[in-house]
Amino acid sequence: SSESVRADRAVDQSSFVAVSHVGGAIAATLPGASWQRCRTHFMRNLLTRVPKSAQGMVATLVRGIFAQPDERTTWAAHSSVVQQLEKRFPEAAELPRGRTARG
Repeated sequence: SSESVRADRAVDQSSFVAVSHVGGAIAATLPGASWQRCRTHFMRNLLTRVPKSAQGMVATLVRGIFAQPDERTTWAAHSSVVQQLEKRFPEAAELPRGRTARG
């Protein structure tokens, strides 16, 4: 297959994997792993769902999720950001809300 998979982190079966091409390659190469879009593309997609005037604020909120020191505080920050986005930008809240499932 011409699909290429690059595992940025493959520590255990619940690891997240950044991929250049999605498809059956993830499951075939790393059974039990989850797919994670890179931060840059996730942020770009997210910011297209908010007005330009709010993009800086939303980007700052979301970057705060990635700045947390451990899993517990990361998920707490994630929940807080999703709640804030739901109030003002429900369409934008759909992207991170879809990432709540943990393996």
